[in-house]
Amino acid sequence: MYKQYFKSFLDIIFPVECLGCGKEGQWLCDKCLNSIPLVNRFTCPICNRPSFHGQPCPACRKKSKLDNLWIACSYKNKLLKKAIKTFKYTKYGGVKKLAIPLTSLMIKLLEDLINQGFSLTDFLIVPIPLFYYREHSRGFNQAELLAQEIAKKFNLELATNVLKRSKITASQAKLNSKERQENIKDAFKVADKEKIKNK
Repeated sequence: MYKQYFKSFLDIIFPVECLGCGKEGQWLCDKCLNSIPLVNRFTCPICNRPSFHGQPCPACRKKSKLDNLWIACSYKNKLLKKAIKTFKYTKYGGVKKLAIPLTSLMIKLLEDLINQGFSLTDFLIVPIPLFYYREHSRGFNQAELLAQEIAKKFNLELATNVLKRSKITASQAKLNSKERQENIKDAFKVADKEKIKNK
């Protein structure tokens, strides 16, 4: 009850405004959300050359354990970048509502893939875990909120205990590509191998 009153008080003092146009009432209004373009081509996750459904190209196949890498939108889009940073780093409970518009962009990508004949059968949704103190500080795991929306939309199983953090890592935000890879090396372990078998 106290939290609800406090949130209502904050909404009066700091009304929710669209991150794009400033319109009150939503973090991302429909017009601004629809202005964020979907990525219109798939690329190899290693060398970034065009590839079928984001698969590693023949030259890079031995360098990666990935089957596919799907990217819904470019992080170079200023509005998307602002929305993601607001979603991840603002210590204000209402910002969790950004999970719905942000997930809608990923859902559009998945729907496009399904329309092209791709099947999500036997898919398991596994959000990347936050270290406990970071989740406690933020109040939520942003990856899990996005995963919940995707699982609900496509009626897929959500598994939040498959991956475990095995070490504390620095924030990825200020690291370059090579530093990011080194930072998360051995940062996760599979806690339930049976759960992911044949998925």
